[in-house]
Amino acid sequence: MCMTSNMYDLMNWTILLFSVTMIRCNQGGKGNPLKKQLLDIGLKIDELDFKVDDVKNHLVEQDKTMKFDRTRNNEVIEQLADRINKLIEIVKYHFAQDSITRDDIYTIDIVSNKTSADKDLHDEHQVIWEKLKLIEREMYAVRKTYKDHVEACGITNAKLASTVHQLQAVNAANCENAITKTGVTESTTAEENPSPCRNASKSGVITINVNYQNITHLNVCCDMTTDGGGWTVIQRRMDGSLNFFRDWESYKRGFGDVTGEFWLGNEHLYQLTSNRPRELRVDMEDFEGNKAFAKYSFFEVLPEFYSYAIRIDGFNGSAGNSLKYHNDHGFSTKDRDNDGSSGSCAHYWQGAWWFDECLRSHLNGEYKVETLEAYRGIVWDAWKGPKYSLKWVEMKFR
Repeated sequence: MCMTSNMYDLMNWTILLFSVTMIRCNQGGKGNPLKKQLLDIGLKIDELDFKVDDVKNHLVEQDKTMKFDRTRNNEVIEQLADRINKLIEIVKYHFAQDSITRDDIYTIDIVSNKTSADKDLHDEHQVIWEKLKLIEREMYAVRKTYKDHVEACGITNAKLASTVHQLQAVNAANCENAITKTGVTESTTAEENPSPCRNASKSGVITINVNYQNITHLNVCCDMTTDGGGWTVIQRRMDGSLNFFRDWESYKRGFGDVTGEFWLGNEHLYQLTSNRPRELRVDMEDFEGNKAFAKYSFFEVLPEFYSYAIRIDGFNGSAGNSLKYHNDHGFSTKDRDNDGSSGSCAHYWQGAWWFDECLRSHLNGEYKVETLEAYRGIVWDAWKGPKYSLKWVEMKFR
């Protein structure tokens, strides 16, 4: 809801008509019953002039930060109009008993309209502002409680995942013993959801069998040479030939060619990193030929219900830990805003990532040969700073 120029024109006409009415009252002599009432109204108009300025400044600030619900605004305006009309009818009836002229009634109509509208607009914005502050406080309290619990436990995600993996192995061994005793001879595996490229013979593209969301096969690119091999590549930027400023569904399903630039897909990341611990490695290169990497001993992507939030732990590497800032944050795209800022980080930075407010890394940003604006491009802040866009980057897990 914004104060329009018509409302300020209305104020000017109000003051003019009030002045004319005062002249008429003065001409009517000391016995005119309207004089005192109109003098009181005049004082209120002066007060309202200052209040309207405050409301205007308040609305300007809110317009910069709030995402207004247009439908709700229209409903509020209609409600205000009904209330104003009812007030006008009451005033007309009351003053008709004193034989007020049509011009006098018109003057009072404007004063009543102005007074009610300004007050209601201010009250409505105040309510909205208080609700927003309450929500922000609740979100902060929830996040703080979560972090406090994690710290109190004194155990990292990597250690927890390792414990779960050990329990799964024990359960599998127990299950195998039970099958042997009952005479069942079918073979079984102690590992669920193995790394897709674990047993690949060489680097390249392989097809794996999957079974989720009507998908049965998936092409993946394997890196069998870097750091002992066994890596499944999930993202690559190399020449800017592919647009990465895409919507939620595109990032969910994946896009591009696994032999060139591509994003494997958030649903695939969730399915392939769940149920057992994974490692994440990010290799990168600048335009001068320098290379660096960041490696995490624990990597997980949560399901869509949690906005495909990323969880990482156990960093080491030469590029610095620019992904730590994004830990435990949901994924955001241009049409699905899950970041912690008042605006849309994905839309502003022309990409998609696990944004907070907004980024310390962004490997799905615009491909640029050089970057002049901070964080505009393919950024890994801890290595090259916020104003450098990388030439080549590859994300992979095992």
